[in-house]
Amino acid sequence: MMGYRFGNERGIEQICMKNDRNVSDLIQNFDYIDYIYWSDTIIRLNVPSRIDTLAELKKGSPGSGKFSVVSNNGITSNESDEPLIITHAVNNQIYKKFDYFLKIPQRHNVEIENEPIKCYLDTSISNNILLTATVKQALNDWKCQTKMNWEIVGDTTLSSGIIGDGVSLIYMDENLANDTLGVTIRVTYNLCSDINGNRFFYYDEVDIGFAKYIDGTNDKWHFDSTSNHSVPPGKYDFYTVVLHELGHALGLNHVNQSTDVLFYSSSTGVIRNLQSSPNAVDGGIYIVNQSTISNNCPGVFPITYASTEDCSETGGVINFKEYSGIKFYPNPAEQELTIEILDKSNVIQEIYMLNEVGQVVKNTQGHTNKVTIDISNLVKGFYFVKAITKSGEQTEKIIIK
Repeated sequence: MMGYRFGNERGIEQICMKNDRNVSDLIQNFDYIDYIYWSDTIIRLNVPSRIDTLAELKKGSPGSGKFSVVSNNGITSNESDEPLIITHAVNNQIYKKFDYFLKIPQRHNVEIENEPIKCYLDTSISNNILLTATVKQALNDWKCQTKMNWEIVGDTTLSSGIIGDGVSLIYMDENLANDTLGVTIRVTYNLCSDINGNRFFYYDEVDIGFAKYIDGTNDKWHFDSTSNHSVPPGKYDFYTVVLHELGHALGLNHVNQSTDVLFYSSSTGVIRNLQSSPNAVDGGIYIVNQSTISNNCPGVFPITYASTEDCSETGGVINFKEYSGIKFYPNPAEQELTIEILDKSNVIQEIYMLNEVGQVVKNTQGHTNKVTIDISNLVKGFYFVKAITKSGEQTEKIIIK
């Protein structure tokens, strides 16, 4: 930061900066270790994601915007000519020991070399086709963009994250406050260093919970992770919120750019994705790259990059889709819907048809390679049809007109 009459020493002077949650709130209490250099004309500052002196004030972390300097006598300078742009925020942990005070970044590690980072779906998600499909899509979108080596390895009945159990869990939370759509709890473990001598903490587990009830009801979520989808008025886009919380699980904090998937809040009818969040993707790539560096941590290993064989790139958008060669027609449909397997050696075992809130409205047994369903009694709108076969499954969005 360049200017004049800052004073030759900082004393108790502070940089005054916008925060990451609301550009009208200001941060005026950076820690002394954040300041690298102070002279009458130049100030150098490490911009941290956590500020110890703000722990009780809960004013968030620094965000993009113009800044100013508050002098020892409380006088605030004019705002800077140009804003400070924080493209992405990487989480750091404050480390204190006696008079020893550091801010240390966090990384991912695994206990078994070359294994992926394993996470589980609670049955509150895995028993619901739309919830499961949306979580898998969002996780794989992050995986395809950043090569983060995540893998869902099964389901469990834990129903909520147990902090410190070493199990990374994704679940629907019945107890979140009405204004909280999701929460990510990152549990860090052990301070160690990589082969370059850089110190870091590593994540032992990450638990992610999503609100089961919003404003006292369970019908405020909209489920759709297809490209260019829209959200009905009064509904929250579940896919957007899952991407947001997975960004936290990756190690990213909030930013105050409203188009970014790590924007601090979400509203009804709003969709954000990784295509509109190149800065978040860059931050995720940085964390993954750092997490692959060999380390000296006892009992853990650096992560390996995820394979992107299941990712295809079209027009700059990464798509991941399970495909088992099934046709759904006609679409839109009016009276009947036919589901047909292209591979005649395969058979349809079961078909589920769900409405937009995830309720099963039809369930049909198959045991053939072509099934036709009567849909004449269903109301107009869009539905999800899941066909389960011997070799896999496929879910398709269908419109009834």
